[in-house]
Amino acid sequence: MTNMFLAQSKQYPGGGGPETAQVIQHTASSEPGPTASNAILKENLAELLDRIGPAIVVTHSAGGASGWLAMEARPGLVKAVLAIEPVMGITDNLAPLMTFKPALAAGEKIATVEQPPEKAGYDACRLQPQASLHTVPAFAGKPVMFVVSPQSFPMFTPSVHCSVHTLNQLGAAAKLARLEDYRIFGNGHFMNEELNNGEIARRVFIPWLSSIK
Repeated sequence: MTNMFLAQSKQYPGGGGPETAQVIQHTASSEPGPTASNAILKENLAELLDRIGPAIVVTHSAGGASGWLAMEARPGLVKAVLAIEPVMGITDNLAPLMTFKPALAAGEKIATVEQPPEKAGYDACRLQPQASLHTVPAFAGKPVMFVVSPQSFPMFTPSVHCSVHTLNQLGAAAKLARLEDYRIFGNGHFMNEELNNGEIARRVFIPWLSSIK
């Protein structure tokens, strides 16, 4: 999977091929993961935030759960979440670790209905019916910015807007930054490692991070 993402990129050092020195180094430095359960991760994040104080949490890919669990664990200490193509799972596999309002009954799952695609090339979203929303009080008004690259098919580019809608239904103040809207092209899932990562930080990440009070 990692090699697929790297090969999609036009900006990865060395071209992103599986035999390049850069990809071998990337793979060697990546833990097999996950190394702890989500329940333990939530406890660890709470302890870390208690020690360091208010923070903006930055997550990427499979680490996306860290942002959602941190907001739930210590909403008063998480100022915002910068989510770079994150996984979600809040309403399914993370649900037992979340406090919903209204609360879920034993065995109850959050109901969703499929919405029509917003435009050509976008996936249809499954969202909660507006008449029967469950929210996460810890997420209330929490700034979240999703960032997606144009090359991350099929997992993120066509569907990340659904994640934004899901977060907003749960009570967060989420927004989406597509790199192509900033005239930044060719990046893949590992944009934070790529040749133009400084430009991405300067034009996309830092302006938003600077707006968080």
